[in-house]
Amino acid sequence: MELADLVSRVRKTGLTFAPEAGSDRLRGVINKNVTTEDILASAEAAFARGLAASEALFHDRPADRDARRHSVHRRFAGAPAWPGPELRAREKHNCQRRRLCPKAHTPFQWEPFAERSVLREKLAFLRERTRERATELKWHNVDLSFVEAVLSRGDRRLAPVIHRVWEQGGRFDGWGEFFSIERWEDALRDTGIDPAAYTGARDPAVPLPWSHIDLGVTADWLLRERARSLAAETTPDCRAGGCHQCGLGGPRERVLAPELDCDTWSRLAEQLALATAEREAARTAAGHAVAPAAELASEPAVSR
Repeated sequence: MELADLVSRVRKTGLTFAPEAGSDRLRGVINKNVTTEDILASAEAAFARGLAASEALFHDRPADRDARRHSVHRRFAGAPAWPGPELRAREKHNCQRRRLCPKAHTPFQWEPFAERSVLREKLAFLRERTRERATELKWHNVDLSFVEAVLSRGDRRLAPVIHRVWEQGGRFDGWGEFFSIERWEDALRDTGIDPAAYTGARDPAVPLPWSHIDLGVTADWLLRERARSLAAETTPDCRAGGCHQCGLGGPRERVLAPELDCDTWSRLAEQLALATAEREAARTAAGHAVAPAAELASEPAVSR
């Protein structure tokens, strides 16, 4: 509540909530200690102060997807604790769907990336059931996520694939307008690489391509966290509890920043509001004579 009040003093803007999953069960799997009720209460506080809200999240089993749809429906169909209809009429809710892409050096590094056909089925499920007037569902390109999954757990054998894509004109593939899944599939086929070797489940007993890289966190701890995730058991924050022996050392070996109190937050908000007002006044006095794009265009060229 206090943070929503402080943000609303500066400018009526948007807030992004990151529940990361559609159900309390799945948030337990990824160790996100936030409940649906916590999310709804935060959104209520934001909307009541004129702030817009958007969300980024991913989904797993049908029950989790339906839980996400149900919580979105609660926000915009008149839940008892939600603000009145005159406020709901002005609300805009952006809901962004993401998918789990296993990454190295995490407890999920052994998990598979879902089949693209399954991901498209899940997306169709959500699109069909998320039709609230004030809700806009967004999603990441399934094929682009597939390439990300291949590269994120790849090894040196993927070097010829990347080079082949480049030879075929691949540039800025992170941007949808330049991305071509056909180019990547052709490169994988031409180099004899089976992408399932990178997107499939990994055997924890088999060394990974990055096992020789030591980031401080031990493989044994990651396996323990993986087991807890599969059981939907959360691990408490080590700043509030004891050391979980991840390999980096306990809290006594680290310097933690103290939590800011309300007075400090208030001073920071006032300073930000003052700085914003001064900047807007300066821009108004200048009459917006030169737009940012024009400024860039007027800069002399620099040789590299």
